[in-house]
Amino acid sequence: MKMVSLKEIENYFKQVEFTDDHLQLDQCSTITNLEKFYNSHLQALKKNSGDKRFMPYYMRLLKFYYIYKNSE
Repeated sequence: MKMVSLKEIENYFKQVEFTDDHLQLDQCSTITNLEKFYNSHLQALKKNSGDKRFMPYYMRLLKFYYIYKNSE
């Protein structure tokens, strides 16, 4: 999976209208509130920019981005 800047992810999701659907992110993770997931991960990453401990947030957000992008 190619790394994408947080700004690019943010710009992409400005045009997305989230639904009430659930999304299977991976084998162990199901997102039940898409908009809340996106907003919470984005804010955590913005507030902790450069902190390697928040890399799992970025990786989940990146998977989320690619799932949405590939479903177009």
